[in-house]
Amino acid sequence: MDLIDALREFTIQGTQCSLQDFQHLTGHLNWALNVYPLLCPGLSALYAKMAGKLEKKALIWVNNDVTWELMWVTNHLLACISFGPSHGISITCLRLLSLFIWTLQEMV
Repeated sequence: MDLIDALREFTIQGTQCSLQDFQHLTGHLNWALNVYPLLCPGLSALYAKMAGKLEKKALIWVNNDVTWELMWVTNHLLACISFGPSHGISITCLRLLSLFIWTLQEMV
């Protein structure tokens, strides 16, 4: 749940976080993608905000895109965790895939 707590803390719109904080969170999310590869679209806004920035202590605004994508990742992670290991990875993957497709349809 540490990742989910970190995501929730980071999704406060209108705050500023350092480039280092963005990189740290992105690293944790990249690790989570080994288990939940369909959450990859949730990193787009983070990478866009970090693009071209070099100063580790530079502050970056947490905008609507970052907030929305991180909340999307958080909700999907919580949905997968609620299944538990007794349901098997295939059911978790199918549910995550259906949520991903549903979200894409909502965006169009």
